[in-house]
Amino acid sequence: MKKIFTLVSSLVMAGSAVLAQDYVPNGFFEENVDGWALWNGGDDGCSFKRNSGTHFDGQGCLEVVATMNEPSDQWKVQLHTDFTKTLPAGEYELSYYIRTLSGTGSVRVSTSGDDTFYQEDQTVTSGYTKKTMSIKSTGACTGFNFDLGAVANTYYIDNVSIKVLSQEEVTPESKDVTVVIEPNSTNQTVEGIGGGMVYYQGWVPPHANATAIYDTIFNGLGISALRLGNWLQNLNDKTADDEATVKEANKRLGRENYIIEMSSWAAPGELKSNGDINGGYPLKKENGKFVYDKFADWWKTSLKKYMDTGIVPDYVSMQNEPDMAATYAATMFDPKENYVDYSGKKFDNSGYAEALPVFCKAIRSLDNAPKILGPEVLGIGYNNTENYMRELDKSLLDGLAFHYYHSGQNASDRYSAPDAYKTAMSALASGFSDMPQFMTENCSMRSQLDGDDVSTAWILANAFNYNRVNGYFHWNLMWGDADGCVTVFNPWDKSNWTNSEGYTINKEYHGLRHFSKFVKKGYVCTDFTVSSKDIVTASFISPDKKKMAVILINKGGSEHNVTVSVKDLNVASARLHQTIDAKGVNSKDMGEFNIKEAVVMPKMSIATVEINLGNPSCLDNVKASAVVSANITDGNLNIVMDEDKNAIVELWDVTGAARFFSKASLNKGINTFSVGNLNNGIYFVKVGNDVIRVKY
Repeated sequence: MKKIFTLVSSLVMAGSAVLAQDYVPNGFFEENVDGWALWNGGDDGCSFKRNSGTHFDGQGCLEVVATMNEPSDQWKVQLHTDFTKTLPAGEYELSYYIRTLSGTGSVRVSTSGDDTFYQEDQTVTSGYTKKTMSIKSTGACTGFNFDLGAVANTYYIDNVSIKVLSQEEVTPESKDVTVVIEPNSTNQTVEGIGGGMVYYQGWVPPHANATAIYDTIFNGLGISALRLGNWLQNLNDKTADDEATVKEANKRLGRENYIIEMSSWAAPGELKSNGDINGGYPLKKENGKFVYDKFADWWKTSLKKYMDTGIVPDYVSMQNEPDMAATYAATMFDPKENYVDYSGKKFDNSGYAEALPVFCKAIRSLDNAPKILGPEVLGIGYNNTENYMRELDKSLLDGLAFHYYHSGQNASDRYSAPDAYKTAMSALASGFSDMPQFMTENCSMRSQLDGDDVSTAWILANAFNYNRVNGYFHWNLMWGDADGCVTVFNPWDKSNWTNSEGYTINKEYHGLRHFSKFVKKGYVCTDFTVSSKDIVTASFISPDKKKMAVILINKGGSEHNVTVSVKDLNVASARLHQTIDAKGVNSKDMGEFNIKEAVVMPKMSIATVEINLGNPSCLDNVKASAVVSANITDGNLNIVMDEDKNAIVELWDVTGAARFFSKASLNKGINTFSVGNLNNGIYFVKVGNDVIRVKY
């Protein structure tokens, strides 16, 4: 039960209000600007630093140089800080002092997290004035931004603080949590879960431990989705590295068990306006028209070369991040053809909507043509995907593709706050419910931090539950020298290896593995109920309803005991896998698990429960009165009786498949039946209406 208490004025005067040092990590800038990050504007020359001569009081203030004049897009210059902890449900007042270097400017505060509030635009003058904003948190407000993009100027900000007006007293989460899986209430089908080997795949074939690396990536993760890049900008280049990747994946996974998606990073340099595959520039024009036909012909020819070498994608995307003005391999496509002024250089931008039909016609003329995804933009925030989809012919696409690099915000570490994506995820799920959806790239884009395993799994769970994705591709299954699920050290320079194996397994690997190893192509996402907001859950069932995978993520700050039950279906057996970062436990097989027992989940931990479903339905009846014991040895089923009895004898495996059936006259003592060769595992011996569980 929640109860409201209000801080009366006398208490506030006495110092009981929660001040800046409690929620704002650094609001007075006396020594530095630690805790603040420029989310937007850095690429356009914006900057921030501590200033010690223009402060409101004390010894320092925050100086922000804003170069943008975008009255309708204030967020294009955005300075962010996270609260020291999420604001508990209640009402707050945020206040700050601000001035310009000269003239007038504009400021707006916006919040981050699931609680999103926007201050009205505030006029700023060359003298310090106090601004305030009311925040009504539901318990999901994680930080805030100064949006300074409306009017270019130099701004000075000081004395940023939060005052509590009222706060809800919340009953602590119960230690005991129940998760009820509803396997007959199903949603989208999983096409694949995996990631990309797009850049450093050439480091593996010559590596001294190449076999172990391939085993770790493909056998270890058990992926069902692989993303490759189209790097044949020069059609004479070799495809050997990608051939090796696919060959080794096929050997370990079976080609029918995973999908391949291929994206292009850049058109050949001779087809771009800058004459170089690198740089965020559009296609060039010939005779006043963009060379969409030549771009499509290059794609068709290069794809045919890949296919001839055995690399046959199931899906292709015309352009990776067409909205990203990258310095590396890139090609820019606006939603539609558009005249722009970028960094002082004026040019026409090629249009995704105009290029797509030409591309589709060329690709679909191939034998065994892949399906086509798009528009594969940088992120799902700011209606970016919707803006592209609004301009193009949706019927040309076989599925929607996008990345998770912003979500209505462009945090320097949005990876650690997966719930920030939920609103944008849900918008895609509802807005494009008639299309399969593929998240084709996401990772932390920074050095590894504690908790990245949990964040990886948490983002995946939200993607399936809120975005209703059919496919999920983590960005870097492997990377060179640093980061990625697997970091591979330079194979040509063993002197700099930090271990004898020449590679490491990182935290994101384990977060991904809790899904990729156990949720296979063709599994279906199911509904569930969970009694605690601390426990993020995702649930999947095999198409034959013989297996389930239930992923549990404790994102909370305390330990929970989580009990899982499956509604309407019988659980024959279960197996538990856990990642507990604080204990050094990484996607560890904890062995056979009694589904009626609770999974003990310390804070910031992950568990996957593998469930085998099937008959018989009377599994609670462990031993019949006339049956003493049963075992399986050397292809024989041995049943020990304490009396004579006529009964039907059955043997079932954990999938519910019957392995033996006989109408038998059982004698007191040992009764032996030949059941043939069986794999080691759990079986159920049914004698009449009674069941014994046997481990073989």
